[in-house]
Amino acid sequence: IEENTKAMYAFFEAEKSLNIEDDTRLRGLINLYMGKIYHKEFLFENAIERFKLAEQYFSEIDIQYHRIYSTFYIGKNYLNIRNYEESLMYLTQAKDYTIENGYYELLGEILSDLVIAYYDYDDKDSCAEMLAYYEKYDCLTHNECLYYSYKAIISASQHDFDSAEKTFAFLDKFTGVKPFVKIGMELYYAEGPSIVKEIKRRGHKIF
Repeated sequence: IEENTKAMYAFFEAEKSLNIEDDTRLRGLINLYMGKIYHKEFLFENAIERFKLAEQYFSEIDIQYHRIYSTFYIGKNYLNIRNYEESLMYLTQAKDYTIENGYYELLGEILSDLVIAYYDYDDKDSCAEMLAYYEKYDCLTHNECLYYSYKAIISASQHDFDSAEKTFAFLDKFTGVKPFVKIGMELYYAEGPSIVKEIKRRGHKIF
């Protein structure tokens, strides 16, 4: 925290000097890094304000990678304060631009947040679509655990299993990872508490 405070003070001082010298790129970078510090300190609304300024400055001088990076972080911070509509708007802009321009090193992070945002927003179809992007653009190495966990959740919500046999046949498809499991009422009524114990014994967490 002390290190972040010192860095923030230095950026404030740099920002004051820019009132005299007009350097748009430097203004963008200062706001970008101030936004990241606010983000680390969980001051998400302050972070959004700074990332929006960074996005504006980078747009003025057409530094597109930094602009889309700022756009991504705006969406990320809106997600942190559960403003899903704003979050999805900015994250989708970031996704589309990274795909269009081949910035795939950032795409995995964006898709992770989109998966979470759509799921929390209760849009399971769009969540499944974002999971398909993981496969299409080879982003599994970015967050493999998140991918398989949400894939299992979405698949389970689309296929509410009614027996232990069907449940474990499905879960056995996931090798190398242990996705979270949601137990539906139909399955619980059919198998009882033993299904919970067996799923946990196999290393899965239940939510």
